[in-house]
Amino acid sequence: MTEIQKKTLIGCVCAVSCEILFGLSYLFTKKITSDVDAVTLLGWRFLLAFVMMNILLIAGYININIKKKHLPSLLKIAVLQPIAYFTCETFGIQMTTASESGSIIACIPIASLVASILFLQKKPTRFQTSGICLTVVGVIVCVTAKGFESSFSGIGYIMLCMAVLSYSLYCVSAEKAYKTTSIEKTYVMIACGACFFATMAIARSIAAGTVVDLFMLPFQNTVFLFSILCLCQARLHFAVCNTYKLQLVNHFLQHQPMRIHYIS
Repeated sequence: MTEIQKKTLIGCVCAVSCEILFGLSYLFTKKITSDVDAVTLLGWRFLLAFVMMNILLIAGYININIKKKHLPSLLKIAVLQPIAYFTCETFGIQMTTASESGSIIACIPIASLVASILFLQKKPTRFQTSGICLTVVGVIVCVTAKGFESSFSGIGYIMLCMAVLSYSLYCVSAEKAYKTTSIEKTYVMIACGACFFATMAIARSIAAGTVVDLFMLPFQNTVFLFSILCLCQARLHFAVCNTYKLQLVNHFLQHQPMRIHYIS
């Protein structure tokens, strides 16, 4: 197997794994946001991921060497994903029905394809375009199989559309930042997400006078604890697969042209 074939195989495996984890995180987000507010969920989700990733760093499982000149591009990526994307996605999912949110989020492949054409000047082939359209149709069929319910939430629709836009721009930015490793991108993304969402959650709880409830929530609500663990995708050797999921996306973008990303 040649080096190019090896990288192609790695990229395809990462893409498939990424989308499986992406789908699972969407399901758990939809389940828990009916009981817990979005800010609290995001705060705990990324704080836990950041803590576990630092454990991996201290234990020597990962190595990070971020240069100062690369920091602006990494921060740009972090603003788009996870800050903008997860904020818009979580609030959008909370305000809309499962069929609505699933159908809109399914448009990410098309938005990413358009972004790659506009910003990367990469034109897809007919086969690639057909594959993306088939994927989108398949997702929409799956989420609407039990009937399409409408919430008529204009704000919810706007939030979901902004999530689609931010994710497509993230894919472009991640591919442009080819001088940084996938784990470096992932670490900055998780760190920025933890700082942003945890600060929001603490500020909100202080204003509401529920700081103690915020910190005790995972210990008092087993469903919430299970959900954030699943959202973090905890595994034996990597501990936090939410971190691993983002690493898979970045690793795939490093080895594969973005326009092929969603065909997998």
